[in-house]
Amino acid sequence: MAKGFRNYVDNTMQRIISSEGITHSVYATVMELYYGKPVYKTVENAYEEISQIRFKPSGTCYTADRQCSKQPRYDLDIIIPVYNVESYLQTCLNSVIDQQTNYSYRTIIIDDGSTDKSTKIIEKFSRNASVLIIKQKNRGVSVARNVGLDCVDARYVLFVGSDDILADGAVEILLDKAFENDADIVKGGLIRLKMEKLSVRQKEWPDYRLSVV
Repeated sequence: MAKGFRNYVDNTMQRIISSEGITHSVYATVMELYYGKPVYKTVENAYEEISQIRFKPSGTCYTADRQCSKQPRYDLDIIIPVYNVESYLQTCLNSVIDQQTNYSYRTIIIDDGSTDKSTKIIEKFSRNASVLIIKQKNRGVSVARNVGLDCVDARYVLFVGSDDILADGAVEILLDKAFENDADIVKGGLIRLKMEKLSVRQKEWPDYRLSVV
């Protein structure tokens, strides 16, 4: 199902739930076609069923179509799209997978049809229980990210570029702030690496302070 339509349905259902009334026909259509759930005969049953659906639980990016069945397994899923980045990939993956944290997290790697040694580098992590590897034909970074989102089983999502390095302790710091503030978004600072020299983008995030939304 197209993500645009999925978002439309979610937004529509939220408006219905917040309104004073609901028609059984609308409920039946959404529950059958979108959620694949059985349709009850009365409006009262509709209210009871819909009240159990949390479209956006507080402090989570967990996808709506899986909220009916279970709670997220991890605190964080880290999504890394990969395409022909053999020069940077090993360092990137090590920085992500070797994070020291008390939170549970998983790394989702999407090999977007790489033709260089990136695939072999990724395969080194195939036996790591906290790593999910997905291989597909080259479809572009946006599609690769969406494929990763379809696999999300976590309260929060972090996107990491395959040429990025995740700072030591980043997961612990970001999730500490996320859970402390019941935040939807936590944004940190960055250091730009170029030609083996460091240049700090202080105009955007001075002192690397975290922003919480």
